Amino acid sequence: MAAEKARIDTKLQIVMTAGETEAGKPAVKTFTFSRIRGTASDDELLAAGQALGSLSANELDGVKVQEVYSLTEGL
Repeated sequence: MAAEKARIDTKLQIVMTAGETEAGKPAVKTFTFSRIRGTASDDELLAAGQALGSLSANELDGVKVQEVYSLTEGL
């Protein structure tokens, strides 16, 4: 039987640099937004991430998308 994959969740992550640690390394903060519309395009997700990042005083370091799938045995 072939495996079937079904998306069950999409999360948008905004990665920001918030200064430096005591060791001199960048202090990174990640903000995660759940329950993202599954039909959102990559361009829409990037635009949303950039818009959310612009609301912060910290520097936007990146926008990530995390998709969660379940695998089942197909018929």
